[in-house]
Amino acid sequence: MKLYKRVIYRLAKRDTPLGVTERIRQAFITSDIVPHDIKFFVSDSQRGVSGIDRLLKQNPKLSSYRYSVGTSEGFEQRLTNLPARWDGANSDGVTNSLGMEDAIEIVGGIPRRYPLNRLTFIFDNLPILRRNPKASIEDPIPFVAKGDVRYQRLFSPSVTGWSDYPSPCIRLQSDWWISGRNNFLDAIVELGDLADGLPPLELNELERQFLSSIGDIYHERVFAVPSNKEEAAAVYENIIAGERIVQSCYDDDANLIGVDYPYPLEPLKIGDHASEPLSVKKAITTHFKKRGFIYNTKYSNGGVYTITKITKNHHLVRLTFELGKFSADVSCVGGIEGPLWKHDFKLPAAHTNMEPYRVTRQIDMDHQIGNIAAAYNIIEKPIIETIDDLYGIGPSWLTFL
Repeated sequence: MKLYKRVIYRLAKRDTPLGVTERIRQAFITSDIVPHDIKFFVSDSQRGVSGIDRLLKQNPKLSSYRYSVGTSEGFEQRLTNLPARWDGANSDGVTNSLGMEDAIEIVGGIPRRYPLNRLTFIFDNLPILRRNPKASIEDPIPFVAKGDVRYQRLFSPSVTGWSDYPSPCIRLQSDWWISGRNNFLDAIVELGDLADGLPPLELNELERQFLSSIGDIYHERVFAVPSNKEEAAAVYENIIAGERIVQSCYDDDANLIGVDYPYPLEPLKIGDHASEPLSVKKAITTHFKKRGFIYNTKYSNGGVYTITKITKNHHLVRLTFELGKFSADVSCVGGIEGPLWKHDFKLPAAHTNMEPYRVTRQIDMDHQIGNIAAAYNIIEKPIIETIDDLYGIGPSWLTFL
């Protein structure tokens, strides 16, 4: 396995994409680094003024990166130089690196001059973040283990902040989220290959000095990818077995088999009950603290609530709750993961034919999450414990949180 360290930054409201990019550029200048591989992805809003049209009018040389994709709402304009193995790749195969001045021009116009929907920059293949100068500098290959077995892309640019990317780089993302911009910044350090022995897992002095000059480091974790195709193939066999384990617990309508929900949930219409303040976290804690979970603030924000626990074999179980828009019902997806694999599953609060669609009282919230807890009880042994045993004891160096 190849090991990497992911470094996540804490960004304040005043940290605009331009301000962050300027700090990255200054760090490059101070460390005498010329960024030669800047990957980027930009998508346009499908409503209102086109940020891409405005950008290309100001900087027409970027037009070679433009293409359009069909969506459920029509067509979406994009600019990117991502290669073919990436989701969102340039359909014309234009993969030339973006220049730093062009990057500054793009982020400097967000969000007013260029009201772009999503933006991702990857300052890739940075020597200062690669410990072995002789290591391969080829583009990372997609590895299916950390996602859907039917989906073999490297990552979707819209969710960069939630993906592991095996390459020494700095990544900046900015997109619209509810009522404002959501900005995210992280860095990836290439630690080494386990075939050469366990490398030091902590940042060395040079790495920490360079990365700290860019911003306030919030969180660090180690992740892994296969060293070669043979290792990937061996993991893939277990992945298929694990997917079959998950699928065996659901019927053709995606209903969880064998669950007896303790609370009958009735659809509520607007006006059925007066709305009151709702606490998703309180209800989750009530039902899941006794099941060994802890509330995880690092992965909880903006209507998303995450709880986690470590299994006996040192794998991670993560449950993510989301409260829908306009107080719609609570949904929950779960997952169990190790260093090279991940299996997702759903924990519905009701059978398909009785799903509620509105929550107005705390008791409604408690009942929905109580039903989700009952669903968790059903899958704990056949999914979590069985998959935990399928992969055996995980490495002690692995950090999930």
